Amino acid sequence: MNQLGPYELLGVLGRGGMGTVYRARHQETGDTVAVKALAQNHTHDEHFRTRFSAEIQALLKLDHPNIVRLLGYGENDGALYFAMELVEGKSLYHLQREIRTFDWRDVLVICRDVASGLRHAHDRGIIHRDLKPGNLIKSTDGVIKITDFGIAKEFGVSHDTRDNVVGTIDYMSPEQALGRPVTARSDLYSLGVVLYSLLAGQPPFASNSIEQSLRNLTRVPAPKIRSTVPNVPEALEEVIDELLEKKPENRTPTAYALLRKLDYVEQVLRDGSEAATSHGLKKPSPPKQTSIRPENTFRLGKPGEADQPAADTSAGSKTEQPGAFRRPQLTHSGLDTVVHTDPGVAEPPVPATAKPDYFNPVTDQLRKRIFDPVGEQPKPRTTSWMPVLLSLVVVIAMAVYGVIQATRPPTAEELYEKISLGASRPSQIRDELRKFLMTYPNDPRAAKVRELNEIAEAMQLYTRLSVRLRLPGENRLTQIERDFVENVELAELDPALNLEKLEAFVDLHNAGDETPDEKMQIVSAARCYLAKIRNDADSKIATGRNDVEQAFERARQNPDQALEIYRSVILLYEGIDWAEDLVRQARYELEQLSSGGAGSH
Repeated sequence: MNQLGPYELLGVLGRGGMGTVYRARHQETGDTVAVKALAQNHTHDEHFRTRFSAEIQALLKLDHPNIVRLLGYGENDGALYFAMELVEGKSLYHLQREIRTFDWRDVLVICRDVASGLRHAHDRGIIHRDLKPGNLIKSTDGVIKITDFGIAKEFGVSHDTRDNVVGTIDYMSPEQALGRPVTARSDLYSLGVVLYSLLAGQPPFASNSIEQSLRNLTRVPAPKIRSTVPNVPEALEEVIDELLEKKPENRTPTAYALLRKLDYVEQVLRDGSEAATSHGLKKPSPPKQTSIRPENTFRLGKPGEADQPAADTSAGSKTEQPGAFRRPQLTHSGLDTVVHTDPGVAEPPVPATAKPDYFNPVTDQLRKRIFDPVGEQPKPRTTSWMPVLLSLVVVIAMAVYGVIQATRPPTAEELYEKISLGASRPSQIRDELRKFLMTYPNDPRAAKVRELNEIAEAMQLYTRLSVRLRLPGENRLTQIERDFVENVELAELDPALNLEKLEAFVDLHNAGDETPDEKMQIVSAARCYLAKIRNDADSKIATGRNDVEQAFERARQNPDQALEIYRSVILLYEGIDWAEDLVRQARYELEQLSSGGAGSH
């Protein structure tokens, strides 16, 4: 493939599981751009096409100096593609591999650039959801560009990830890790992790396993950056601390608020520098600069060294990123992004007269037609009071309806529907569980609800004791409480190896009716966790078997891929008890293919 639409492909800039990014030249204008094309093996895969189209939809709404700019999009012989401005430079990931850590002055500049781009995106309803050094490119003139909106979400579209984890584990927010709704504050958390990583050389919760990373991310307070990098100013540490708050409501609320905080930080630093000079102290010299950016004072790069222009990374590229900070991922698409397919995202608008092969240049008029930028178009004033009166009537009617709905108790069906949707996370639906048991104790479904409520209480007890276990000094746990927390942790991490230990814990401390009250709560909670972990393990086994069966079906329908599929099943599931029969079947099918037999399809 040497051409896509009006673009001549000059060379590959980067590859990923989703597609390839090329350096390209427009045949009429001669402009050099970056073209991202969906991989040929995904051309007819609906969920990859949906994801690719969603990235175009997000970029269509964005036009900002700190965000890679969309120039056009189209389809060529079934392959979706879009053209972006070509950003000559390096990603912060690659710069970090070269210089290890960044000076705090450079990090302030990076933070301001990224916050400016995020403010623009958030104001237009777009959440990035995968902010990390690899998706932030420093151009040769020192500007930071946000790229890769492949898993971005729109406000107003469901953000509940449920059992799907989206983002990159080391940089995702706690709510993303827990499968909860994401907001603009989720992007701000990821920005806080990026700042910490650039200063310290690695993310705050880097670990050798996904399980430990998730545990640290959701339960352990973020470390102070000054404990690792003492020369970071306290004012900047406070900004990072607030971005890394576990609860979204405790974080800096918006990118605009963050920009104002940066103004304050820079003012504090200027005041401190001037005070030091007035007391006869030598004012530190600013780092050398190779380019002047009027809106910023600091330079990106290694302190004291000139910028080194490079062209190994372009906007939207996904290049291989080996190194110490790479973490194993739950599911891969391309390199290190855990993906979630978003069904229902519309393809970019195509003219009614468009043919199967088409190219749509992105003009200012098209952007305005797709999305009216927030606050940029003045709205005409009306001299009629009728719309105001109608609006007032609607507001009053809605208020009355809201009061009626608020005072009406929910029906058993309404409550049970909410409980069913949240059954996998009972600790998050405790209000609904209690309300159901209090209002409808004789309902046939009450037994199931009561069981979920017991699990929710057990989870709450475990969380409370787990936090106390890590507190210094007072509030230490009793031995049985400590044993309960440790055995539950082990059983959750590896049920096959440690579930028997949790069973032994229950048997040891369960004396029936003679069990002391102070122990009974712990024993009951441990028993609930036994049931929960067994159910979770059974569910995972069922899901795993279903995945393998679907893989076998793909092998039967696509003989060209059969060899690779059977080898993958053997490699992934060999030695796992519940998959022994599936591995045997894969071996048999592989032998049949190798010997030229027809197999037992």
